[in-house]
Amino acid sequence: MSADKLSALLLSPEERTRLRACFSRDSSCQHPFAKVGWIEDVRNWIQESAPNRVIRFTGEVRQLNAGGGFELCRLGVHNGPAYWLKAVGPPNLHEFPITQQLAKSLPRYLPPVVAMREDWKAWVMEEAGHPLEEAFTLSNLKAAVAGLAEMQSESIPHAQTLGEAGCTDASVKAIEAHLPVIREYLEEAMAQQTSTKVAPLDRSRLRELEVILRNACFKMQDLGIPDTLIHNDINAGNILVSGARCLFIDWAEAQIGNPFMTLQHVCAQIARDMSDHDTWLSDIRNSYRGIWRNWLSDSQIDGAYALMPILAIVSYLYGRGAWLSSPERNLPRFHLNARSLARHIDRAARSEEFEEALCQ
Repeated sequence: MSADKLSALLLSPEERTRLRACFSRDSSCQHPFAKVGWIEDVRNWIQESAPNRVIRFTGEVRQLNAGGGFELCRLGVHNGPAYWLKAVGPPNLHEFPITQQLAKSLPRYLPPVVAMREDWKAWVMEEAGHPLEEAFTLSNLKAAVAGLAEMQSESIPHAQTLGEAGCTDASVKAIEAHLPVIREYLEEAMAQQTSTKVAPLDRSRLRELEVILRNACFKMQDLGIPDTLIHNDINAGNILVSGARCLFIDWAEAQIGNPFMTLQHVCAQIARDMSDHDTWLSDIRNSYRGIWRNWLSDSQIDGAYALMPILAIVSYLYGRGAWLSSPERNLPRFHLNARSLARHIDRAARSEEFEEALCQ
């Protein structure tokens, strides 16, 4: 059936125009992955990027995400590793230049990048390893945090170029500067609470927490830990186990800041998901410490370990910071998430280890 024969009740004029564009081979279609035949375009692009060998695709295409310029799919290959295609659209366009710069500056911590296309905001990587979540063992997790520490330490001289590529400034200094607007937002979020299961934090407590957080920021800055690449969306699905080493993917939330923030995000997930997390956390921190001892003293690391639980929550809440000036800040789900994180901050501020760290 041609598009013209479809009833006007089924398609609006705009939808009809878009449908025609999907079946055309011209450039009128907004996104390259919204046209019939795009898979063959991708295969040709990959083959052109590997001129020294003939790639025999299996025909298998496993698509995990699509729409709005986004694309994530796996293309099977008979004579080598499979390929993963990823493309990004608004608001994640920054992930393309960040990935491009990481492939130049820190290539051994990413799967091999085969090709990148600026016009598609897309890149292709060879399949390498398997997600940590598929082999979630203590030994693999220790290797992951050791690899994370190595990558972060090696990123120190690249901090400026990574920032220019799109990694936002999430330094402790930047977080401290935004504490007033974060506190104001938390006051707004608490005022919108309707549930009576847990009492909202009142303005007085939120202002106390702002002062506590500012002191924690000053303490962390005094430790003299260099800013590095941090992954503000770290999880077992974004870490690939590849033999004896680990690789890291999905850099849309990449930032430049205190490296211990990312470690704390890992530790928080372990504490939440593992029943015997105390032993795991001790071993994980020791693995991370073992790498950073090449740059930091034990007293610096101990100080960071005491301060990172509360500051990592604020760092996660702040994220890339754009949401603070976006209409999305008024969405109920944003308020709900902010209230939850505020309560985590409140609990962290009452911990004995943290209070001792502030008094030292």
